Amino acid sequence: MQFCYYYLPDFRNVLYWSPNVNVNDKGEGKLSFYTSDVAGTYIGTVNGVSKNGTFGNATFTFKVNEKSN
Repeated sequence: MQFCYYYLPDFRNVLYWSPNVNVNDKGEGKLSFYTSDVAGTYIGTVNGVSKNGTFGNATFTFKVNEKSN
């Protein structure tokens, strides 16, 4: 029996970490990170602390598409 690791879930709980993320006046910023190569829709969570100590978080979804040759 051959086992295929391709279908194993990626349970890493941190895909990206940065102590400083630049945001605009609306609190918007851009991040780039690597994730699973398995196509599907994923859920992400962002946690942060402002310069004045206010905590915030957001949940979002993102889609990984199949690779095209």
